[in-house]
Amino acid sequence: MKGCVVALYIAQAASAPMLVLTTAHLVPGRGFAGNRFYAHRNSEARANAGQSDVTLVEQEALAILVRTGDTGEPSASARRNIVMRGYALHQLMGHRFCIVSVTLHGLAPHHTCASLETAQQDA
Repeated sequence: MKGCVVALYIAQAASAPMLVLTTAHLVPGRGFAGNRFYAHRNSEARANAGQSDVTLVEQEALAILVRTGDTGEPSASARRNIVMRGYALHQLMGHRFCIVSVTLHGLAPHHTCASLETAQQDA
């Protein structure tokens, strides 16, 4: 199965709801324009701190949360920027990969989310 992007999200502040995007402007070293971290990112400092420009989640993992009753609206409540279908994201860690015309580098899993709304689990 070929993977695809299901949804794009940003949050303008730490406690703000996730906003769904139909298009996005992604800037290397900064992430999505309009996202809460965008103005505070510096690619050199972040590379040493282990922070991410964007975060991804598998739609299949979110479907498991829905089936088990762990979340209401899973895509936005996951508080991730990109919802993917058909990708095993753990296989992308340590590798460069492309989503449409954007090249990303898989860094590390984010097992939990600091949001009060949700705590993601490994699926």
